[in-house]
Amino acid sequence: QLLAKACSEVIESKKLAGILRRLLAIGNLMNESSGKPQAKGITLDSLIKTAKKKGSDGKTMVIDLLVSTAMSNKLDIVNFWSDMPTVRVAMRLDLDDFRHVLREIQTGAQSVDRSIEAEKSQAESQDG
Repeated sequence: QLLAKACSEVIESKKLAGILRRLLAIGNLMNESSGKPQAKGITLDSLIKTAKKKGSDGKTMVIDLLVSTAMSNKLDIVNFWSDMPTVRVAMRLDLDDFRHVLREIQTGAQSVDRSIEAEKSQAESQDG
């Protein structure tokens, strides 16, 4: 339930969507200068590469520019975490715990399957 809620918060976050739209636009501007076609979306890999890309001064990264522009224009996207309080909690979850729970669920499901098959076999032998 926690992960489902965190995923919903990410999907529904207007602030995060605003950041991603702006990074896509910046990436398209950068691609335009190199003759690449405009992208319609952004992958995690290209998102990271775009955000870390440095400007002509060799110091300022795209993400720095995005944040300073957003702050100077008073855009309410910088504090995007406020849209996603459950994500911070979900980030602290231990994946090993999830693997353990998943194994328990799989074992339980297999046990239920075996019980159903045994019941079917027993019912068939009583009918036959």
